[in-house]
Amino acid sequence: MNKKKLVLIGNGMAGMNTVEKVVEADPDAFEITVFGKENHPNYNRIMLSSILQGNTKFEDISIHSHSWYDDNNVRLHTGEEVVTIDKENKKVVTDKGREVFYDKLIIATGSNPFILPVPGTEKEEVLPFRTLEHCRYMIESAGRFKKAVVIGGGLLGLEAARGLLNLGLEVDVVHLGKHLMDRQLDETGARLLQKDLEEQGMNFLLEKKTSKITGNDKVEHVHFSDGTRVETDMVVMSVGVSPNIGVAEENGIETSRGILVNDKMETKVKDIFAVGECAEHEGITYGLVSPLYEQADVLAEQLTGNGGSVYNGSLLYTQLKISGIDVFLAGNLQESEKTDTVQLYDAINRVYKKLIIADDVIQGAVLYGDVKQQTKVLSFISNQKIISEKEMQGIVFAGEEENIVQSLSPHAHICQCNSVSKEEIICSVNENNLKTTEEIKEQTKASSSCGGCKPMVAELLAYINSDDFNEYTKKQSLCACTNKTEEEIVEDIQLRQLKTSREVREEPGWTNREGCEICLPALRYYTNIIFMEEQAENFLSAAVIEEEEGTCALTLQTEGGEVTPDLLNKASAAAEKFGIPSMQLTPGQRLRFSGVKKEMAADLVREFNMDFLPADYYTLEPVQTLPSRGSVKDNRSAVLQVAASLEKQLLYVPTPWFVKLRIGASAEEISEVKRSAVGLMQVEKGWEMYIDGELLCTAQTEETVIRQFRVLFQYYRESAKFREEITAWATRVSFIHIREVLFDIEVSDILSERLTKEAGQRDKWTAAVV
Repeated sequence: MNKKKLVLIGNGMAGMNTVEKVVEADPDAFEITVFGKENHPNYNRIMLSSILQGNTKFEDISIHSHSWYDDNNVRLHTGEEVVTIDKENKKVVTDKGREVFYDKLIIATGSNPFILPVPGTEKEEVLPFRTLEHCRYMIESAGRFKKAVVIGGGLLGLEAARGLLNLGLEVDVVHLGKHLMDRQLDETGARLLQKDLEEQGMNFLLEKKTSKITGNDKVEHVHFSDGTRVETDMVVMSVGVSPNIGVAEENGIETSRGILVNDKMETKVKDIFAVGECAEHEGITYGLVSPLYEQADVLAEQLTGNGGSVYNGSLLYTQLKISGIDVFLAGNLQESEKTDTVQLYDAINRVYKKLIIADDVIQGAVLYGDVKQQTKVLSFISNQKIISEKEMQGIVFAGEEENIVQSLSPHAHICQCNSVSKEEIICSVNENNLKTTEEIKEQTKASSSCGGCKPMVAELLAYINSDDFNEYTKKQSLCACTNKTEEEIVEDIQLRQLKTSREVREEPGWTNREGCEICLPALRYYTNIIFMEEQAENFLSAAVIEEEEGTCALTLQTEGGEVTPDLLNKASAAAEKFGIPSMQLTPGQRLRFSGVKKEMAADLVREFNMDFLPADYYTLEPVQTLPSRGSVKDNRSAVLQVAASLEKQLLYVPTPWFVKLRIGASAEEISEVKRSAVGLMQVEKGWEMYIDGELLCTAQTEETVIRQFRVLFQYYRESAKFREEITAWATRVSFIHIREVLFDIEVSDILSERLTKEAGQRDKWTAAVV
């Protein structure tokens, strides 16, 4: 098989993260060539400040060694820059004259540091803080320099200044604004930060505009527009970056601030993609590692054809990496008339917390001095979860005695950059007997990017090793009948085309081929979902649950859960006629016949001419519409129409677990709607959809909200584990991802079509028997 050719321009974190995911997903898909401007394999640029501060060694920030490229058949050209993209002939040309053809091309050229356009910046001692070479120069020069000036009081400038202090230099930080980190911190937080940094030895020159840099053979002074100046031996520029779009711009690929890309990371040119700091999506360029890795996930899936994920932007958050100072910033920090602010300011202990809230949802947060609640904060912001008064108080006024990692849910992300959950770390520690945070990083990649989560990883490890730990999340088999996990069984069904429960149980790895009450319904569900049409042709094989040899159970669907005297009389007569020993009313308001002789099952179905469901069959439960209240009685017809439409379409479609839906239309009903697993609320401007009390999305019309619920319903069916409640599933996959699915027209169309097709199979099931 001839492999397609994939070329990557840029050997940085975003591009190589994409390549790594492509190789993992399909190692034989591409012949891969990578061009890097620097003379090194891929390394973690985010950790340069940690090297400068003495917390990390150069060798520790390597992501992919030379051997990794060789082992994965990735051809790497370091110290070589692509200058020409020949779009017609689909080839690139480098500054060394090398020509390489491509089928798919990724541009991941990152950003260029901004150098102030003032006299004197050409001197050797004036440099940005961007690469390994810059970092090495600062370390090697520390012995012969006494003083350094860092221009820029933002995140990276302060981290560089802290490193230079550690190297034994005097450091002045020059900043144009009135206070430090003025793009992220308000004056209160910045004042605390400045005080802490001054105690560490930094000196600050605020509201200073650099006019020139002077010196004879080397840098001697930095001059300001107010006529003052300071002595220095070195100047570090940290006043921002700009996307490196030169190669795209010069070769006719459309750009603005960055290289323009769509939700699939495609540029305006066919088969050319952009990812990372050089890419501009919906008017935004990103410089933080988590968004770049999220883009890489999407692009890798597009290249390998392993999914329909799209990129819909990222939640911005950041953390200052200076030993002894904890600063965490997340979300939209702009305040307005529509926002409320909750603050805690403790000047003695130097703790400052601020939550910016709109419509009971956190939109932005500042944590200074105590950042233990950062994972919870991110969860609230990313899921747009309505925050209660108690939860708000817990974040703002949490005491030191609270064990944060212990209170986190298993699915909460400890490492946001690499999407590593608490559950994954616990599982890895237990299975691999991990003893240190470095071992956890090696196994799970947690803390391997920005390093901001390392204290949380350490805290989790300490918790795992403590007497209080009781969250064992070992990799578990589906049941005692097999040593395979649920995920492995589903993969077997798909890859080996196993269309019945019996076929699955005949595969290797099953110690009890007869199955049990745990695995039998799960296998029936998965084979039904995966091979819908084949299963639908035989009603009885899908509808009966085997009991003792020769008998089965069948469950009769009741309308709205109502069991009438007529139905009971008819059921009693049928039981006597067919020799059925037992009937039960199930918790799901259905009537179950147990001990039915298998040869009588078809006759029982004909007797009732009604829908039967298996005893272990989970579905959308009868929709609950709340009683009319106040002035909304006129709106009740719309509520009933939506309920009737959804029941008619979905009531008999199998689901991983029962789905409970409530629909309301007045302010008095909102609390009841939010108490349901899924709730629909008719409001003045349309409809709102909630999962477990959290707002998922809105719709303007009945037609749209029905469509949204159908897509949600089908996506839950296809991606949830058997017997996983819809609320737990939504937490696991995240509200952000579910919204991406709901609002991706192409993906939602596919899901809706699949649901329509499967819902229509019910007639075939009945016809096969009646």
